[in-house]
Amino acid sequence: MPSRVVTFSSGNLTIEGILDLPESSEKTPGVVVCHPHPRMGGSMANNVVMAVCYGLREAGIASLRFNFRGVGRSQGSYADGVGEKEDVKAAISFLSAQEGIDSGRLGLAGYSFGSRVALSLIGDDDDKIKALALISPPAEMYRQEKEIKRFDRPKYVMIGSEDNFMMMVDVIPDFFRHMFDPREYMIVQGADHFWLDFEPEISKQMKSFFSMALGGAGVKGI
Repeated sequence: MPSRVVTFSSGNLTIEGILDLPESSEKTPGVVVCHPHPRMGGSMANNVVMAVCYGLREAGIASLRFNFRGVGRSQGSYADGVGEKEDVKAAISFLSAQEGIDSGRLGLAGYSFGSRVALSLIGDDDDKIKALALISPPAEMYRQEKEIKRFDRPKYVMIGSEDNFMMMVDVIPDFFRHMFDPREYMIVQGADHFWLDFEPEISKQMKSFFSMALGGAGVKGI
């Protein structure tokens, strides 16, 4: 799968990313992957982000990971999730316009802060997103419950049993019970918020989820 550095515009800013495209004669689905908090060292080189992209590669699904504004070579500065939402919108538009991408089969994945930003998109700009994966979503997900509960496309939440940083493990089963199908969550025993040594499990689950939700080249999703 060829991998290349790309840039795209988010308003008047230039955002850097890495695009992985399957080698296929058929159009493929694609997933935009959002990294953790910029002020805590988050970037598209994060271990969880890389694990998600590896799982997508194994599934034959394209991925676009990128640095939010102010991170790496992306222009601008941290904007408390508001400007970053615009970056995600721009990434989705960029990915959907790429040759070889099936723009009708796009997914969105986010880790920690990246989940928060991904969720902010669900509710007012979710028509292009056919599947949503959240890894270690922040506790404030509950303030966005109307958005995620009404999202009637495939969604998957993955959290570590030792993730005291987010304090959601005990309540997420009840939260999920009220969501529209299709929905799934997984609590990974022994994993904490940073997922060190659990990257293979992330890759496995993301490969499985997005394969089912979006399909691969020449294959329709659910």
